[in-house]
Amino acid sequence: MTGADETTVDGLDLPALERFFSAHVPEFRGGLSAELLQGGRSNLTYRVTDGQARWVVRRPPLGGLTPSAHDMQREYRVVAALAGSDVPVARAVAFGGADDGLGVPFSVVEHVDGRVIRTVEQLHALPDTEIARCAYGLVDVLARLHAVDPGAVGLTGFGQPQGYLTRQVQRWYDQWQRVRTRELADMERLYARLAARRADRLTEVAGHVRDTGRRAVTVATDVGDPGQCETLARSAVDEFGRVDILINNAGIGMAVPALKESPEDFRRVVDVNLNGAYWAAQACGRVMEPGSSIVNVASVLGLIKSYAPQAAYAASKAGLIGLTRDLAQQWTGRRGIRVNAVAPGYFTSEMTAGIPEEQLMTFIRQTSPMGRLGLQHELDAAVVFLASPASSYITGATLAVDGGMSGH
Repeated sequence: MTGADETTVDGLDLPALERFFSAHVPEFRGGLSAELLQGGRSNLTYRVTDGQARWVVRRPPLGGLTPSAHDMQREYRVVAALAGSDVPVARAVAFGGADDGLGVPFSVVEHVDGRVIRTVEQLHALPDTEIARCAYGLVDVLARLHAVDPGAVGLTGFGQPQGYLTRQVQRWYDQWQRVRTRELADMERLYARLAARRADRLTEVAGHVRDTGRRAVTVATDVGDPGQCETLARSAVDEFGRVDILINNAGIGMAVPALKESPEDFRRVVDVNLNGAYWAAQACGRVMEPGSSIVNVASVLGLIKSYAPQAAYAASKAGLIGLTRDLAQQWTGRRGIRVNAVAPGYFTSEMTAGIPEEQLMTFIRQTSPMGRLGLQHELDAAVVFLASPASSYITGATLAVDGGMSGH
């Protein structure tokens, strides 16, 4: 309810809120009225006043909750931490837990006056110069937000910064695939350019390799393109004279119910995860000498069920395990090339970073005897083992590095 009766508002127990304000908000002078504001529906947003000062109260919606979207304490912690930074935020006033009167966690921040544009008509009523100023201002604030050092504002260890940009680009693209009504070539080009920033990561890794006194060459490659895989193999031979080891680690994935997954989405996952591994193995297999090794990075989801709907991902990884066996059968005896796979469980990675932590850990505790995420060095050791002569009598095998999930 808004405006007409500001003493009774759905989702707010005003007497309980007044008691909380009396204890935690020094400037409160007694008596509250409130109105539910439009927008802000990830969490309900209210403007409250005691007749002198005004605040904004936020609480989860009245229906079902999604933990990652409605975590009030997380939201309040970020707002409070950004105070004094170069990012404009409302002053954090107080945080209330589920036992503080409303039955759910809620936050209180100062009210900031401003003009909210809700309709196209309201937008078009503004001068073009004002629209441009607001648009550029939004971009500037976002840039300043991402320039904040989490440790400098007390947010060390907050969230999962690893692979943030990759997750955001992939999430945006997945959402676009679900809502698009027509093909837009510019959108596809934009996604390709944003996703290509992995070339920067290659340069960074190559720098670390060179710092050890060894040689490195980087070749940005779309593994779904056989021609680019051939170029990659030739570049390695031109630089080093040979290819001894191939680690097929390119992969993408998304969680989409099978009845809603588009043919394009399914093909895109298979094209990278399975076809891409084949094209890379084929290109390198042509130039590899006896004693060489290929390690395909599959997944535990090629062996067991997933907690989420991931038909394309699971199918591609199960197919990669089959491809590993077949290439080992063809190449180990005739060409002396060993081909094996690792099937990682759940590790801290770009892919798992987008999964709500509580849901992920519940699944892991139910399926893994070890009851925890894997650590990067635990996977590294398995890959190095299969790539090295230490595994010289192993081929066509899939090594599960999953905390016991596939045997549970």
